[in-house]
Amino acid sequence: MAHEDSFADARTVSGALYSSPTFSIATQQILSASESALDSVREKVDKRIHELELEIRSLRTFRNSTASTASLPAEILSQIFLALRSSASDSAYRPLTWLSVTRVSRQWRAVALSCPALWSNISFTCRPEFTDLMVARSRDVPLTLKITAYSQRVTFERVEKILSQHRVRAFEWTGESTSLNRQFFGDKNIFTKMKNLTELRSVLVRGNRYPYYSIGVGPVVTVPDGTFQDATCLERLEMVECAITSWTSIPCAPGLTVLKLENTSSFRPSLGDLLNTLTATPKLQELYLKNILPHISSTPRDEHRVSLPALRNLRLTGDFTEVNQLLTCVHIPDTASLNIHLPDGTLGAPTLTAAAIEPLFKTLKNNWVFSGNDSEGHPSRPLTTLRITLPPQGVAFEGMFGDESSTSVRPTSMMLSIPHAVASALLQAVIDNVDISHVQTLQLEDTEVTADVWTETFSQLTGLKTIQLIESPIASLVECLARDPNLPKTQSKRPKKANGRTSTQPKRVSARQSAKKPFFPALRTLELTSVNFDEDLNRDNATVDLFLDVMGRRPNAYAVETVRIDDALSFSNRDYLALKDKVGQVVWDHMVDMQDTDGDEDYDMYGYSDDYEGESDYDDGECTCGYCHLGL
Repeated sequence: MAHEDSFADARTVSGALYSSPTFSIATQQILSASESALDSVREKVDKRIHELELEIRSLRTFRNSTASTASLPAEILSQIFLALRSSASDSAYRPLTWLSVTRVSRQWRAVALSCPALWSNISFTCRPEFTDLMVARSRDVPLTLKITAYSQRVTFERVEKILSQHRVRAFEWTGESTSLNRQFFGDKNIFTKMKNLTELRSVLVRGNRYPYYSIGVGPVVTVPDGTFQDATCLERLEMVECAITSWTSIPCAPGLTVLKLENTSSFRPSLGDLLNTLTATPKLQELYLKNILPHISSTPRDEHRVSLPALRNLRLTGDFTEVNQLLTCVHIPDTASLNIHLPDGTLGAPTLTAAAIEPLFKTLKNNWVFSGNDSEGHPSRPLTTLRITLPPQGVAFEGMFGDESSTSVRPTSMMLSIPHAVASALLQAVIDNVDISHVQTLQLEDTEVTADVWTETFSQLTGLKTIQLIESPIASLVECLARDPNLPKTQSKRPKKANGRTSTQPKRVSARQSAKKPFFPALRTLELTSVNFDEDLNRDNATVDLFLDVMGRRPNAYAVETVRIDDALSFSNRDYLALKDKVGQVVWDHMVDMQDTDGDEDYDMYGYSDDYEGESDYDDGECTCGYCHLGL
């Protein structure tokens, strides 16, 4: 009796709450059933729910099939998914964001699961079970393994198992963490498991990039003998901050396009082994060698120079003699850019002379054509960029040639940033061996050039349009400009003030109409950044006054059009106004250095007025802070 009452109550509730004429007949029959057994009713309800869920799923699938994207062939969808995976910005907190495509529709999921290449980039930031699932779904396609510092769930055994399938296409290691280094390069070395990888195309290994600040990161990334010896299909090999123990680790791969080696061990290959590798890689486009150049004691090879016709970028870091030895044996095409980094001490500074650096430039002139004709007698392209800079702990040379067309729109530039101790010797070597007559932009950063060099070398460059000084002395340039014999003489001067400051103001008459060609005839732009117009601290403003003088005396046909001044010292608003009358455009950041004033020096040049006639409340007897008279 109790069961019948319960059933009656349930039927009453269902009828009141769920009865609707839009319900299917099967559903209405269940809701209006008169059975007295509750278990039987629940069984029928569960069965009906399951049927309705199937219907809903089918309806949703049908709705998705009517979308415009549903007409795309599976091949096109697969390419879209692959592009999405390649562009996805995954992180340790949101890995594998592209997986969302598998939850859009049945069709998309089916296409994703049937595309092995989509699962070939094996992730170690997810659960190990999912990593194994990705390997399984990738079937037989080549794999990409990428291990980073965030791959904390990766294990040596799991990677070893994947490598044993011999279908790894790319291997990338950037795992700078103590636990990973200990696990993969401690008692066991993962490189010993990378044998017979015939599908291997790319290897990128970055060891500890901060050895001096990361004490305790773990074992050094060591490359054992013969690691990649069998990888003859390799196209890219980068081993940065790794301990290379033998040259047998470097394959002779005909298809190799990038070879970047930064060695942390004391090992050096023989010159013959290195040249044999370069000979066997004619497609090499980028070659970076650091601390891996053969010692000069190596037996030189008597054969002809190795030609690298496809080379585009060459970077060498090592001892001066080691770099020169390799450059002597290699012919570099004039389409390549060259960067040479000579670590501190290899140049013999500060006793370096032009004669000491001469062999390097002669080698560059012979094997990397600066000007004239190449080794086969064909006209070479002009050198569009030459940089001599001072990176941390060394001196670097970098050069780049222009396009084949002589009308290349790329400006020719020369950038110097070298220590004062070796500046003269390096400049003399450049002048003696490099044709810089086509230079259009000259940039000096923290580099001192004497007035004689300005006068004898740079002032005669007929194409020099822009001079950029960054934290470099300007007095020598101004002195060179003042030496110009073709400038008209100053016609008049501004009266000398009581404080001793003088400032010239040439008459703007026939002087600006002179037809004689002055120094720097093509000069149109001066860019001065962090320069000091009073380097000797004489406080006489002689440099800035002389600068204003020579700017005003340049003939109109050769006048400087633009002067940019940023963060300069000893340059005032009065100097700015005077300069505006002498050049076409002056761009100044109006940053005035607040130097101490003494004597009768004008306060107006620092923003104060020397015409103040009011009563000051500053009293030596009351306050000695020195700021009360300013109202502070």
